[in-house]
Amino acid sequence: LSSSSAASDVYKRQSQSAEAAMQTVQIQQQELTRMKKLLDGLMTLFKAGQALPARAITAISLEEVIQEAVEACNNTGDGHAIAVIREQGPTADPEAWQAMGDQEQLEQALINLIGNAKKYSAPQQTIAIRLEARTDHMAVIIEDHGIGIPLEDQALSLIHI
Repeated sequence: LSSSSAASDVYKRQSQSAEAAMQTVQIQQQELTRMKKLLDGLMTLFKAGQALPARAITAISLEEVIQEAVEACNNTGDGHAIAVIREQGPTADPEAWQAMGDQEQLEQALINLIGNAKKYSAPQQTIAIRLEARTDHMAVIIEDHGIGIPLEDQALSLIHI
């Protein structure tokens, strides 16, 4: 909702070309679709009174998921630039940048992390997202220049996929 709301604010404040206006509307539609899926899942859980249904684990392109999350967060008009950096991995094979997971959940997690980085960073600060292929896993690293996470809470902030 925050991405959609921010896109609406930017839309209201600026006179936009037809192309920019269409892009804003598309972002809002994507965010509303994402929110609908989230609410549908919560309603299913509430009605069934049981655990969340198993999510579809499939092969996903981490580059694609990161790009979609960045697009969802990029149009908030807050002055933060988001740089995506693909580190050189052990191979040039495009499949090396694939992982098994739930694309929607990973994208939502990235949107939340990027949103937090923007929220706690000074305006105009660049947020870097690095994608690294390691020997036995992938790493998505989000770097900002915000207030930081207290040392005692840092171990809890790592997400392994």
